Parts: sequence; C-alpha cells; structure tokens
Amino acid sequence: WHIPMVSEGAVWDLTSGDMLILISLGFFFVEILKSTSTGSSTIANHAVSMVVFIVCLIEFLLLKNFATSVFFILTIMCLLDVLAGVVVTIISARRDFTVGDGAGR
Repeated sequence: WHIPMVSEGAVWDLTSGDMLILISLGFFFVEILKSTSTGSSTIANHAVSMVVFIVCLIEFLLLKNFATSVFFILTIMCLLDVLAGVVVTIISARRDFTVGDGAGR
C-alpha cells in the first residue's frame, strides 16, 4: 500500500511484512496481558510460549525463507513473551511467598 502523508511528496510504503508485524504486535499485547494471570494454566502457557520461541529461532537460523528482518522481529517478540511471562510469575510468586511468610507472625 502507498499511503500519502501530509508533507508534500512524502509517501508511506506499507508492505505485507509491515502489516504482519502490526498484527503481531496486537497479538503480543494480548499475550502479555495473559501472562500477568496467575491461574493454574500459567505453567502450560509458559511452556507453549517457550516451544514457539524455540521453533521460531530454529527456523530463523536454519531455513532460508525465514531469514528475514520481519521474522527476526517476530522471533524477538516470542522471546519477550517468554521473558515477560517468567518475570511476572517470579514476581507474583515472590509477593505471595512474602505475604504468606509475614502472615504467620
């Protein structure tokens, strides 16, 4: 797509890769919101996120068609999903442990 901008002669070229990244950012936002939950399915969610990241990393490194900047950005988004989920789980577990430890006094 060619989107004309306000400044004279400027055109924003939006490629299919750019659209894929924009859509992925929306899904990434939803996934980060899901990672803040502390339900019983949290560990399974982290495991699936880790598997998706490993598969993306292997594809990026070993398969010619996946060696693009767009796929690299998607792979980094998968890594950030894994890290965010683990960090949120650790922080909430530490908070729960501190509250539980302090309640007995």
